[in-house]
Amino acid sequence: MEHVSKQYGRTVVFVSHNMAAVKSLTKRGIFLDQGSVTFEGPVESAIQRYLEGIQRRRADHMERSWGRGTHTAISDVRLLDAGGHLTTHYAPGESLRIQVDLETDGTSGMSLEVVLNDAFRSRIGLASTYRFHGEMLPFEKGVYKCYLVLEPLWLASGTYSLDVATSAGNGGWDHHVESALGFDVPFSNPLGREFDFKHSYGHGSLALLCSSVTRFEPIAVFETVGSEKR
Repeated sequence: MEHVSKQYGRTVVFVSHNMAAVKSLTKRGIFLDQGSVTFEGPVESAIQRYLEGIQRRRADHMERSWGRGTHTAISDVRLLDAGGHLTTHYAPGESLRIQVDLETDGTSGMSLEVVLNDAFRSRIGLASTYRFHGEMLPFEKGVYKCYLVLEPLWLASGTYSLDVATSAGNGGWDHHVESALGFDVPFSNPLGREFDFKHSYGHGSLALLCSSVTRFEPIAVFETVGSEKR
């Protein structure tokens, strides 16, 4: 990646896999793939090419049989970008878009659940169509695509997975698929700073941001001399 300083008329070449620093410090980028230049242009486009390269390397994901439940069967889970296209990475601060393909026999009271896990398989979040939104699976037998658009999250950079399940009301799972989907957060730089908030640092999975500018107010300090205060 290159950074151009107009003030001094110099060009500084910055090479890194830290996408937070690249985005913060550079304006134009060069993407190298197996030693060859495959793109040169705006840094946002260079980062996109880099992420697409990661996606291509993971495109050999083998199909697997997930089985089925008594009333439902989950057949596919996908992560989508803002344009509705398949992706393998999530950009913190954007909506988390998930597509779930499933079959139901029309039994009433069925819910769709999605559990977000971090790299250590610790559960850090739950989405539920019925428990949180009062929405049940269709009452008519058939195969459906369900689109979940979750509120933006400031996830730390790292690897995450989704467990997807159907459940009957407040009962147990009907069909549960562990690690139905894996995805990456390539970099996390809340508010555009160069620091890459990585899950591997051990500070947690979510960045907690202040809702307003941090304020520092002085505290009066009194010096005690004997029994008198000054």
